[in-house]
Parts: sequence; structure tokens; C-alpha cells
Amino acid sequence: MTTEMSGGLDMTDGSLPRRQWGSYLPFIVAFAMLAALSFVISFPLFRPLAWSALLSFFSYPLYKVLYSRAFSERWSNLAAGITTAAILLLLVVPAGLMGTLIAREGIKVYGRVADLLLHLEGSEVPTMMDFLPESLTVRLEPFMEHFKFIGDSIRQAGRWLAVWIASVSRGFLGNAFRMIYQLIIITVASFYMLRDGHKILGYIKEILPLPSEEREDLFGKARQILEAVVYGITFTAGIQATLGGLGWW
Repeated sequence: MTTEMSGGLDMTDGSLPRRQWGSYLPFIVAFAMLAALSFVISFPLFRPLAWSALLSFFSYPLYKVLYSRAFSERWSNLAAGITTAAILLLLVVPAGLMGTLIAREGIKVYGRVADLLLHLEGSEVPTMMDFLPESLTVRLEPFMEHFKFIGDSIRQAGRWLAVWIASVSRGFLGNAFRMIYQLIIITVASFYMLRDGHKILGYIKEILPLPSEEREDLFGKARQILEAVVYGITFTAGIQATLGGLGWW
């Protein structure tokens, strides 16, 4: 290995000047920081974007029917809007029913706990001894002083349960706002994926370093696998939900 001096710079065979590497270092550090910051900011969007891609793939046949047959390959925005509205309806209706059911059951449980606390406040636990046989009452009389402690423990547990229900309700409200935010992202992303999905796939096909026949074969097999997975899981979930609903009814 030989080293030569050129203008005050140490040159090594097949390498760049040390001063030139030093000039690249701030750019590399800044690029790494910006990449990390972009990842942190965009990470919460990965889940709704993945859901929008899955829902767009699932509902794309409806978009094709509307765009090709109903609108004669015109008004792609209208076809994508109708399909997105169908996706939104598919998401909002079950989520609304589930939220209403959870809120209703939470109110019922909270009311029952409150009634139990009022009942315990107005009654004394030792009166339960009146329902026991006299022989058993005589044996349990030494433990009568512990009944007050047991009643206090029950009341404390009831208060803890009421506080827990209130905290769960607040958490559910916060999750509801987050779900609305994610639903907006899913709606907007699904609209553009439905309308411009073929352009995105065409761009991906162009940048793949494969012959045209192999590219078409690759995308065809990938589409068949995705259709089998998505529609199979949806069909299975529908059967399970139907059987569960019939069993509950």
C-alpha cells in the first residue's frame, strides 16, 4: 500500500481523501437523524395505512363493477367515493354497535355496584346470623367482632370496582377519539388506493428487474394468495360470528 501527498491530503490507493470523508460525515449524521425522526412520526400511520390497503383490496371488485359497468369507465372519483362509503359503513356500524353495547353494560354494572354500596352502608352484616341455626350461631359468636372488618372490606372492594369502571370508561373515551382519527386516515387512504391503485401497481411492475412474463406471473400468484387469505379469513369470521350470535340468542 502506497501513500502519496497531493495538496496536503493523504491519498491511499483506491480510497477517497480523508478530508472528503470528513465533509460527508455531517450529511450522513443529519440524514440519519431525519430518517429516524420520519420513522417516529410516521410509525402511528402504519397500522391505519395497512388496514386501508387491506380494505381496498377486499372492496376493489366493487369499485371495478361500478367504474367499468355502472359508469362506463368514467367518473372514477364517484366510483371510488361510493366504494369508500361502503368501507366506512362496514367499519362504523359494527364499531358503533359494539361501543353502544359496552357503554350500556358499563352503566348497568356501575349502577349495581352503587346499589350494593348503599345497601351495605344501610345494613349491618351481623344480622345475617339470624338466618343461621342456633347451634351454629353459638359457635360463631366468638367471630362476631370480625364481621365489621369483613363488611368494611366488602365496601372497600365495591369502591375500588366503581373507580376501576370509571377509569375504564375514560380509557374507552380516549380510545374512541383515537379510533376516529385512524378512521379518517383509513377513509382518505382507501379512496386514493381504490382510484389510483392500478397506477401504483404499474409503477411497482416497472421498477422490478424481471422480464414482463415473470412479473405478470409473480403478481398473478400474489393476487391469488391474497384473495385466498383475505376472503378465506372473512368467510370464516362470518361463519363464527353467525354461530356465536345464534348461540347467544
